[in-house]
Amino acid sequence: MNNLKVSSLRIRSTTKSTGDLQGSKVSLARDYGGLGKRYYNQLGQELDRILQVDTGTGITETKGSVRGRGIQLALEMKRRGIVETDIVLISSRNHADQTIVVLATLFLGAIVAPLDPEFSYKECLEIVKKLKPKMCFCDTRTISQMERIFLNLNFTSDMVHFGTENGGSIPFSKLFIHKEEDYFQPVFIENPRLSVAFILPTQGTCCDPKLICLSHHNIFVQTMIFLDIFNYPEKSLIFFPLSWILQTVLTCVSFEAQITRILPATFTERSVCKIIHDFAIGHAIFGTDYAIRIIGNVALKVTNLCL
Repeated sequence: MNNLKVSSLRIRSTTKSTGDLQGSKVSLARDYGGLGKRYYNQLGQELDRILQVDTGTGITETKGSVRGRGIQLALEMKRRGIVETDIVLISSRNHADQTIVVLATLFLGAIVAPLDPEFSYKECLEIVKKLKPKMCFCDTRTISQMERIFLNLNFTSDMVHFGTENGGSIPFSKLFIHKEEDYFQPVFIENPRLSVAFILPTQGTCCDPKLICLSHHNIFVQTMIFLDIFNYPEKSLIFFPLSWILQTVLTCVSFEAQITRILPATFTERSVCKIIHDFAIGHAIFGTDYAIRIIGNVALKVTNLCL
């Protein structure tokens, strides 16, 4: 990283109404239609290229598979009433199906609102009270807590559970009842600079989390900054939850560019070293605590890593 060169990124107006990101490889029209429209087109290229590998389940998906499943899910979400600017909440660990929810939500012009699955009942309660999500996607660890919160607030929402059926929630697999439609078109966002794509909670340590709205264009620019800094990496590994901005951006980077996301299961020093070795990871991003644990663990010494 000593030779890392970070170019400055600026939006420049031109007579052709485009936004040129200087230092990046992209010239973007102002009326590109938002992230859903852009990713629909981007994922339509090189359909056989690997986009994500879930090491917990062994699932490997191509751009074509992710795009197709995103369309199928978007069709069912639309049938259930999800429209532009509706809020879709996600509270789960990182896995392959979570990626599909993000993409389908953007296809519909709806807003992705991820919560850290480690948030307490009180933290989630206050956030849900503000968001009033139209649909929720949870995993085994979070579904019960979210159902209690909605009951407490007397809110109604389609509650989807990743995995097998759980109580009154909808199994995620049951949402794929539509065939991928050739004539499907994502929602066109008229003003990507002013339209919200994601709502993320802050990660403050001294007070309750607050909510930050990020526009379609804000996320797009951040993906270009990421690609510029890391010089279009081939594979990436990151352990932050989707509710952290870096994970959100990296998820969108995989839709934008030719990058394979390696999705890890539970963190252990040995499993991390094995993933980096087996998948020849070019860029692994950790928080300070995880990085210290890896550096001080014997697994690093017995695994052939170029760090």
